[in-house]
Amino acid sequence: MKIFEFFKVTKKQRENVQEPKNAKTWLIHGISEFIGTFILTMGLAGLSTVAKNDGTEIEHFFGHPALIGFYAGFGVVGFVLFVFLRWSCDLNPAVTLYRMFNGTNTHRYGIYKMVIQFTSAILTGMLI
Repeated sequence: MKIFEFFKVTKKQRENVQEPKNAKTWLIHGISEFIGTFILTMGLAGLSTVAKNDGTEIEHFFGHPALIGFYAGFGVVGFVLFVFLRWSCDLNPAVTLYRMFNGTNTHRYGIYKMVIQFTSAILTGMLI
């Protein structure tokens, strides 16, 4: 069916699929994914934390909701992508799934990255 031709599932369709070549690169990409997801989760989850005992939230210190968007979009996400994208850091399971389905990354590499993303997010949640 034409509707499913986007999903490259056969070996012939996945001729440009990539994954790290050696164990050192796998480790570097894993550490990059973990630290990048950790920083991203801490930076964005911090927007919903309570800053004082009187219930004042951090959003009130930004002055306007648009400034929160600029902080989240450019400050946190932009910084993390600028620093960690060099090591193939997806930071998001949706991006990893997209790269697996369109034939950019192998399934083994995608599952590796998603396990690290979930582990990092759970650890960050436990710390918050």
